[in-house]
Amino acid sequence: MMARAPSESCAAARSPCRRSTTGGIEIMRLLVRRLGYLVMLLAVLLLLSPPKVNARETEASARLSLEVNQGRLFPLTVPVTEVLVTNPEIADIQLTASNGLFVYGKAPGRTHVMALGAGGEIAFDQSVTVTRDLEVISELLTEQFPESNLTVQSTPGRLILSGYATSPVQAEQIISVARGFLGEKEEIVNRMEMLAPSQVNIRVRIVEMNREASKNLGINWDVLLNPGSLAIGLITNRWPAVIGNQLFPSSANSGTGSSGLLGYRGSDGSASLIIDALAEENLLTILAEPNLTSRSGETASFFAGGEFPIPVSATDEQVTIEFKKFGVILDITPTVLSDQRISIHIRPEVSEISEIGAVVVNNFQIPGIAVRRTEATIELASGQSFAVAGLLQNQTRNLVNEVPWLADLAVLGPLFRSTRYQNRETELVIIATANIVAPRDNVAFTNPLKNYRPTDMAAKLTTGRLAEPMLAPEIPSSLGQEGLTLKGPVGYIY
Repeated sequence: MMARAPSESCAAARSPCRRSTTGGIEIMRLLVRRLGYLVMLLAVLLLLSPPKVNARETEASARLSLEVNQGRLFPLTVPVTEVLVTNPEIADIQLTASNGLFVYGKAPGRTHVMALGAGGEIAFDQSVTVTRDLEVISELLTEQFPESNLTVQSTPGRLILSGYATSPVQAEQIISVARGFLGEKEEIVNRMEMLAPSQVNIRVRIVEMNREASKNLGINWDVLLNPGSLAIGLITNRWPAVIGNQLFPSSANSGTGSSGLLGYRGSDGSASLIIDALAEENLLTILAEPNLTSRSGETASFFAGGEFPIPVSATDEQVTIEFKKFGVILDITPTVLSDQRISIHIRPEVSEISEIGAVVVNNFQIPGIAVRRTEATIELASGQSFAVAGLLQNQTRNLVNEVPWLADLAVLGPLFRSTRYQNRETELVIIATANIVAPRDNVAFTNPLKNYRPTDMAAKLTTGRLAEPMLAPEIPSSLGQEGLTLKGPVGYIY
């Protein structure tokens, strides 16, 4: 059996052989098309991808984040000869012996660190951001003050505290704890709200008892070379140690007094002597009753007195005038410790112009100031009072008026001498009452002139009244809530 030639096989099966050739061509075209797409895709990816960088450039493009007092060590492949830091107060660096760079954070903020090699090439280049570990601060504050609901935020150089505090003292404690996480130049922003009332009303009574006693004993002479007749009498309401012709009237007045007058008066002259046997006692009370209201931790001041000028040298040989205060000066700083506890720092001062310590400048006498001052810090409950006493001052003076030479005689000397003894004793007492107060509606307060009605002229002449009496139902009660006094001897508490 003879085999068929290939041409005969293809001739016998012409159509199948033609389909196989056409299918191979289509497959080749498909492969070429897909390869073209792949090449185009690779080209696009190459265009979109960043340029190839080495490990050193990749390290330079990164950002470094650190916390305060935290650090990281970076090994370097190039020996470093120079290191640059834009802000060493935020982060700093240290080179190690094994050619490493240690970067550590010092304060919150952002800075830049760069290390250069011997040829100027960049061995390290990073932006460093330093943050504060707020989680540790928040956990500690929440543990110590769970009722305050505190939140902590951080900004460069500042720590912001938000939440609530039951009292200013607790707020100071919270700030003190948080300050331990800050540097010397960093500060705390207090945004906490007070749950307790933070205003204190202080009623102060300042009393100065001035007790003065003076005694005069002696003889004062008033002689004019003019003989005349004799006059004997008493001088009344005479100021001690003042002798003059006005004390010797044309005819001696009789009456009650404390000094005796013996005189001789004539047409040609007169002679008189006053026998001093005078004793005086004066009692003076000075009362100041200020009513001060201040926020917790702030100072309230009171001043009642005056000012006197003091010349002060200035430039170009000019003199300016400054004024110095004297009188009653009071500074009070209340601090609310809790709902019913108050700490008060009080600084009262009472001063007066005195000749003691006076100086004379350019024929101008500048007086001195006698000052009594005390300073104390006490703690009491709301509504309680305290007193500061014992500020005593004692002055003793002896004034002697005498006739020269005659007063020095052994036996007759006292007849030509008058001695005035003066003793002045003062005592200062400060009494203060503190109350924690809160603002109220306007309806809760009473105007002292609300029921005031002036009288007409006829009523003033007949009754002597300057105002109509107030009706009983319209008189406000002198007691408020919990029996607190609203009206005192010098006015109302507003």
